[in-house]
Amino acid sequence: MHDARLPIYLQLRDQFARKIQAAEWGADASIPSELELASQHGVAPGTVRKAIETLVGEGLLVRQQGKGTFVKRANFGNALFRFFRHTDAQGRTLQPSARILTIKSAAPSAMEIERLRLQAREKVIRIRRIRLVASEPLLHEQISLGEKRFKPLLSADWNEFEDLLYPAYETLCQVRIQSASETITFGVATAEIAKNLKMPARVPVAKIERLAFGIDGGPLEWRSSFGLASRFSYSIELR
Repeated sequence: MHDARLPIYLQLRDQFARKIQAAEWGADASIPSELELASQHGVAPGTVRKAIETLVGEGLLVRQQGKGTFVKRANFGNALFRFFRHTDAQGRTLQPSARILTIKSAAPSAMEIERLRLQAREKVIRIRRIRLVASEPLLHEQISLGEKRFKPLLSADWNEFEDLLYPAYETLCQVRIQSASETITFGVATAEIAKNLKMPARVPVAKIERLAFGIDGGPLEWRSSFGLASRFSYSIELR
């Protein structure tokens, strides 16, 4: 529902943002032209342009000269590998692949209810997977999602998933990740994590916890990624 008290361009901004969130406007194709949108909504092209510019300023859309305006896809799918770099003998960075171990529906824990702001009696979908480089396990990942928004994942073919899960969220569930926050802590591996990393139990690990949000700011995904502390690196340039 839109707020009729808002200026027309902001009402349009909200309508367009909902199209982005619901993946009606995909990231691989340009959105309709300003003239088309103006005709559809019965407003002046300048009003549409102002709404579009607002979304560009918010980082939801991007203009490409001579091509059109596109949904800007959040680009942090491989962000973990600024901490866990893996290179070949020539020093070239290797890109990891992913292997899903399980996707299950379950009753949520108290922490999952809090992190994802789940509704009463809503279940969670838990994904367990490992990230590999040249068949060597690099990360163990535990992912929690609200079942209400992500139920199609339960019946999907895991083999069709890409190494990054966010495209699957968009195509299967019409849910788009817009932003995320990450926290880094250190601890020791549980038996499950140690097994998947092919390491002894209680080996030191780094944990990167990510909470990912939609366009409306609501939490959508809670993810914990575990890697050997001995492989973790962090650098920052101070001026």
